Amino acid sequence: MARSGFMKTGWISLITAAMITVTGCGSTGDQAVATVTTDQPAQATAAPSEAPPQTETRVVTDGFGEVEIPTNPKRISALYREDYLVALGVTPIVQYYNPMWGKQDYLKLEVPLFDVTGSIEAMLVSEPDLIIGAGEVDVAQYALYSKVAPTFRLPDDVLADSRKTLP
Repeated sequence: MARSGFMKTGWISLITAAMITVTGCGSTGDQAVATVTTDQPAQATAAPSEAPPQTETRVVTDGFGEVEIPTNPKRISALYREDYLVALGVTPIVQYYNPMWGKQDYLKLEVPLFDVTGSIEAMLVSEPDLIIGAGEVDVAQYALYSKVAPTFRLPDDVLADSRKTLP
């Protein structure tokens, strides 16, 4: 029971931290963004032609085991979970689309559709920093997505209770 509590807390912390960080990128009022903003002008002055690449990562446990993900992803794909990103003020880089089911029209996203029954190259073109998948992402798809970008599959206990996804 202690482990499931840890996993629940860890998952909530992960998604909250990732989403707050991404949400904060568009807000000058976020303290974490203020820190990043404070450090960048000196770097921008030293090398105005190119910003340094973001390389900070952390290891988390997802539905398939441990995975290393970026701590400050900017370009996120949350396959069929775009509504969670939108609720946090984050616009996903693509929207899940399945020809049999369609997409979540109520989100009114103006981003490219990603046909999950099609080619993985469509995801590659979108250049994600992080891909978040759910129950529909099996081991084979997870392996393909992981070749494109770090991929986090929501654990089954989180999928069973949406209140665990967003605290």
